[in-house]
Amino acid sequence: MLPILIYAGSPQTRSGILEFLHNYAKTSNDRFTILNNTDSADQAARSIRGAPGILLLIAGVGGGPAAQTATGLERDATAQNRDSYTVYWMDRLDQLPAVAAACLHPAGFVLPPPDQQQFDWIMARVFADYAALTQAPAENFLMLHNGGAVHRIPVSSVSYIEALDKKLNIWTGQQCLTVYEKLAHVQELLGAAFFRCHRSYLINFAWLESVDFSAMELTLRGGVRLPLSRSGKAPLKERMKKEGLPGAG
Repeated sequence: MLPILIYAGSPQTRSGILEFLHNYAKTSNDRFTILNNTDSADQAARSIRGAPGILLLIAGVGGGPAAQTATGLERDATAQNRDSYTVYWMDRLDQLPAVAAACLHPAGFVLPPPDQQQFDWIMARVFADYAALTQAPAENFLMLHNGGAVHRIPVSSVSYIEALDKKLNIWTGQQCLTVYEKLAHVQELLGAAFFRCHRSYLINFAWLESVDFSAMELTLRGGVRLPLSRSGKAPLKERMKKEGLPGAG
């Protein structure tokens, strides 16, 4: 069930959003719960921080500083859980350029005058994506907490993990995410798909391209070179032999 947070300064806008949501529920099998329905940005921000996971923020944008406030709440929701959704309900079309310039990854815009069919189309896309995320096998994703935020990382995208002081650098093919966590705990979460090649490095075995046992060094996809510890040499050779990879002799 998807939690929905409604934020708008106008009571008419909040009432209109609720009416459209209830109409959508009548013609859809998608289920949701109203996390909060408020005109207070502070209350909305607290609701975001207290949300247990993915949420849908429907932010009403009217006059004054509403565009800045709404896009700020989207940033809060994305920081808390990057899979969260934001739909902007535009009371005034002249605010659209300001929202478009400051928003991150909106799930949609409800433009004035609001249309139920347009709203239903946006909601259907959100719920379809939410179902795909929440019904995917849990073992295909690495869930890590960083402060108040939750990071959901596809395991297949992780190239290697580096322990540095009390932090971990999680390297994917596109970015590096830093979290406070222990390497041994993450290794336990990831299981056999990953190999501890060094006390400070955990590699995705599927990303391994070659090993130079004389130099005690291995190369991952993309040309990344990492050290191989002496204690990891024999287990790596055994793993490579078991999986029929060359160079294990």
